[in-house]
Amino acid sequence: MAELRDILKRSPAPDDSSGAETHKLLDAPKPRGAENSYYMVYSQEKISRQEISRMREVEVHDGQELFNKRVIVPGKTETQVLNAFRQLRTKLFRLAEGKNFVLMITAPASGSGCSFVALNLAAAISLEDTRTSILIDCNFENAGSSKLIYPDTECGLSNYLSGDCTVIEEIIRPSGIPRLRFIPAGTKRNVETELFNHAKVGALFQDLKERYCDRYIIIDAPPILHSADAEILSTLCDYALLVVPYGKTTPSQIMAAANLIDEDKLMGVVFNDDPA
Repeated sequence: MAELRDILKRSPAPDDSSGAETHKLLDAPKPRGAENSYYMVYSQEKISRQEISRMREVEVHDGQELFNKRVIVPGKTETQVLNAFRQLRTKLFRLAEGKNFVLMITAPASGSGCSFVALNLAAAISLEDTRTSILIDCNFENAGSSKLIYPDTECGLSNYLSGDCTVIEEIIRPSGIPRLRFIPAGTKRNVETELFNHAKVGALFQDLKERYCDRYIIIDAPPILHSADAEILSTLCDYALLVVPYGKTTPSQIMAAANLIDEDKLMGVVFNDDPA
């Protein structure tokens, strides 16, 4: 992975420095075999972009409420941060050649800001009125996205996988952000890892991706060095991003995390809290 070695050369050594919340996606090459392996063949009729733009919202949070939840809001969020997520979105679209995808966001260790990046990337995708996204909280032990959006949700992914909920629609919830849907982690925290090995998870991801040709699935995954769940999820997703807290993760930790992901799926590294 020559490209990853280049990234590691640019990675700062861990220190106690911190800075403004900015995010960078280091350029990654187009995954090998993308023209054959990663892009689904659409065999069923798709909903039009005009219909996507009219997706019904039960409740839309105002700009201040979203800002308070640390969600990017044009006109309120610092321009540097807003543009960083827009640029990240654009790079991902380009690497995927315009096809929708399932993207896992993980980190070498906890406290890296995965939930913040996952939520705001999903929000950035949904800023365009011809695209929609679903954010899925797959971190049962530390449900960061759920805490940001629905801290008191009763039913979610863990309940669906355990059979408590049998219909996908029961766990898909409005996020308060136009065109962004959310599947919370659920109420069951002690869920066997084997559930992620079940075909039901892959079928769920595929179903959600096929409903709209312009829907993007963002997976908020647990840290990959400390959770077998993230390794399994990486095999079910089309692509993956690593979130690395600036100055707090060693190059060896980044390499170890990257080695657990298929190199053709790893789209890049996001440095969180980069002071540059």
